Amino acid sequence: MAKPLKISRSKRNKKRKIDYAITTIIIIVLAVPITFLIQSKWFKGYVVASEYMKNSLFMGDFVMVKHAKPDDTFEVDDIIIFKYPPEKSRYRFGRIVATGGQIVQIYKKNLYVNNIETADPFSVIFKSREVDASFLSLRDYFGPFDVPEGCYFILGDNRDISIDSRNWGELMHDNIIGKPLFVYFSWKPESDASMKDSKQDILQSIIYNIGHFVERIDFDRIGTRVNAK
Repeated sequence: MAKPLKISRSKRNKKRKIDYAITTIIIIVLAVPITFLIQSKWFKGYVVASEYMKNSLFMGDFVMVKHAKPDDTFEVDDIIIFKYPPEKSRYRFGRIVATGGQIVQIYKKNLYVNNIETADPFSVIFKSREVDASFLSLRDYFGPFDVPEGCYFILGDNRDISIDSRNWGELMHDNIIGKPLFVYFSWKPESDASMKDSKQDILQSIIYNIGHFVERIDFDRIGTRVNAK
């Protein structure tokens, strides 16, 4: 048996950096066209811009969405993208927790549908388990609320910070854009990279992003399925 070749640590590190760079280039080459060039009737890429759906969707995720057809049906637990009712030129992501004809109530953070407590999906999180008993707390006490026929009640998985049907009411079927399928690219948000008002801050942000581009790519998120049952 031939003696195996001994590769120095510096050469291994160099090869690892080259492989990492090649992987990054491939991802960029695939992600950019998907985001900016694909504008089909059936599929389109969207960016997650809030933490309302953490831990199902993370801020900075680029997700491929299958557009809804007029006769499509949606079920409880489906994650959807929809036109934001208070400002329909914008979009949001959320989870359907009840459909038309059902009664929704939140009591001490627990969700009840038709007076039956429902089990939250594993991805649902709470900033605090302490219950806010104030009269105006929509976060921990809500309803009972009758969901109109042809509509849906939407909650974010990050329950304590999400702005959802507790704040703006039911979602009409016509406002559903579609269902996210998978994450095809993901960009880690960083406070140091945030865009500010002044031109100097914007320039610093651009320089920061260029210098930290590779390390800001969240490779673990790429390929994650969204509506997996």
